Amino acid sequence: MHNKQTYCVILAGGEGNRFWPYSRKSMPKQFLDFFGLGETLLQMTYRRVSKSFSTERILVSTNINYVQIVQEQLPELPLENIIVEPCRRNTTATCALATLHLLSRDRDAKVCFAPSDHLVLDHDLFIKTMRQASAYIHENDNALLTIGIAPSRPDVGYGYIQVDGKGMPEDPLGHVFKAKTFTEKPKAEIARIFIESGEFFWNSGMLFATGTVLLQSLREYAPELMERLEGPDKESLAPYGTPDEDAHVAETYPYCPNVSIDYTVLEKAENVHVLVADFGWADLGTWGSVYEIGEKDARENMTLHASVLENESRRNLVVSDTPGRLVVMQGVEDLFIVEKDEVLLICKRGEEQKLKQLHLAAMSKGKEYV
Repeated sequence: MHNKQTYCVILAGGEGNRFWPYSRKSMPKQFLDFFGLGETLLQMTYRRVSKSFSTERILVSTNINYVQIVQEQLPELPLENIIVEPCRRNTTATCALATLHLLSRDRDAKVCFAPSDHLVLDHDLFIKTMRQASAYIHENDNALLTIGIAPSRPDVGYGYIQVDGKGMPEDPLGHVFKAKTFTEKPKAEIARIFIESGEFFWNSGMLFATGTVLLQSLREYAPELMERLEGPDKESLAPYGTPDEDAHVAETYPYCPNVSIDYTVLEKAENVHVLVADFGWADLGTWGSVYEIGEKDARENMTLHASVLENESRRNLVVSDTPGRLVVMQGVEDLFIVEKDEVLLICKRGEEQKLKQLHLAAMSKGKEYV
């Protein structure tokens, strides 16, 4: 069943630095067949949302450097449904650009933003959630609706949304609550407290809204960004929807503040609601998240694309797509071992959040390493 009134914008402009060295600037994680299933993360996301949205209402927002990759991986996607970001400016700018673009096409547009690097195991429940979320913003068109995932563990790599727990039923799945606080990647002890309280849910990064309501919120909470990105005629939205749109975006987008929409809008707005769901969701944000959901052997070792010989080794993740390479482990525990082209990464489990800094340091060694 396709939703004929809501558009879905797949967010596919990131560089995936926390998955370095497997994810590279030239080919980020969303364009990789991570699990050897014959589909990239982007293709999996597109196929998943196409069960809820018709082809003409699915758009992909991506960096200008990745437009050709998107076209190659999604040949059925119309070129006009690719929103081109001239550079990386985080999700406030991405959502603002997509909203202006959509409203110039359809003043009654309602929109769902869906990250391209998520894994969903239960597609039927995902479709049900999409349908429920779309129906909610049609009935409550002033709401900004996020999807909160029922947490299964105190994961420090995820963001958390606290809801107003007054009158919360024993099973909150399928219910909508008013958002109270947003917390990004808490420490382990804090994450455990969150889980025990029953009021916190993982932030899926998915957002549903009526386009005009989201535009109004962006103008209120991100005025500097909108002042740059909008044209002089806010009523007609020109130059969006005109031949001058691309040139205007290329000129103004690089000067937009680089900040997440969670910080600019969702943490401040009073009309943010949370639909609680559980459809076997995982945000593939770090190697730790891959290890948590992946299939492991008797000693809890996990391998991806790799030929491995191990003895007395436990709780390791090994990733290597180098042909003919045999990875041998003796007596090692709790390591991430990732090989891609010229780079070999060895990292202790639990310290993968530090990879962003290492990625920056590697740039000084040579662009070929990142």
